[in-house]
Amino acid sequence: MIIQKLEVLTLTQLQGLGQFGYEVTQQYEVMKEAGPDYYAIRMTLKDVASPYMKHDSSPEEDYIDYEEMVRLGFSYGAFDGDRLAGIVIAKPEEWNNTLLIWHLHVHEDYRRQSVAKQLIERIVEQANAHHFRAVALETQNTNVQAIAFYMKCGFELEGIDTSLYDASKIGRDEVALYMRKRIDET
Repeated sequence: MIIQKLEVLTLTQLQGLGQFGYEVTQQYEVMKEAGPDYYAIRMTLKDVASPYMKHDSSPEEDYIDYEEMVRLGFSYGAFDGDRLAGIVIAKPEEWNNTLLIWHLHVHEDYRRQSVAKQLIERIVEQANAHHFRAVALETQNTNVQAIAFYMKCGFELEGIDTSLYDASKIGRDEVALYMRKRIDET
C-alpha cells in the first residue's frame, strides 16, 4: 500500500471506494446537567434498540467540494497499484491554524489493514511540517467505531454540538462530536 498526496480526485475514483456509511449498534447518549454553579455534559455508551445502517451523502453530492479541497494539497490516497483503496480529504483552516479532516474513507476490501491509520499518520505528519497547531475533525455520537479509532490515533474529544443535525431530516437524534489532535511543537 502506497500513501501519496492526491493531485486529482475523479468521481470514478470516489465512487470506487464503495458505500459511504456505517452500521450503528451502539451510540453515545449525550446528557446535559446544570446547576447554579456548574454545567456538565456526559456521554454514556448504550446499545441501540434497533441496529441500522447510517448512510452518508453519496459521492456525487460531495465530489465538487472534495475536488476543490484536493487542489489545496492536504489530501492523501492509499493506493494498491492503480486502485484507490482509501482517502483522507483535508483542508487548512487558517483562522485557527488547524488542518481540518473533512472525510476519511477506506474501501471495505482494505479495512482492518491499517490503511486508515496510515492516512491519519500522513495527515499528522503534514500538519506538523506545515506548522499547524492541530488536526481536527467532526464525527457523530452514533459512529462509535470511528470515535474509538480516532482516540487510538491520539485525538481527544474537545467539543459537542447537540443541535447541528436536524432530527426531522435524518429520523433520529445525532450529536456532532468535535475531536482534535494537538501537534507537538519540537
